[in-house]
Amino acid sequence: MSRILSALFLMLSAAIAPSAQSSSAEVTGYVRDSAGSIVPGTKVLATNSSTSETFSATSNGDGLYSLPRLRSGSYRIVITRQ
Repeated sequence: MSRILSALFLMLSAAIAPSAQSSSAEVTGYVRDSAGSIVPGTKVLATNSSTSETFSATSNGDGLYSLPRLRSGSYRIVITRQ
């Protein structure tokens, strides 16, 4: 009986694991100048190389930006001062 339960547990675990995976990601970072000082109010634009879909964020007072829920793929990131 314990072998059957163990085998059933392994099959269920294998079936559940892929659904827990995500097809999106988040890019988070700090914008700093060449001297290492934080740069607030900077626009960060990520463009998906395959779909040309764009996502944007603006760095906060600490220079922190976040681009959540990016679809899997390659991106071009451009940072500009507003």
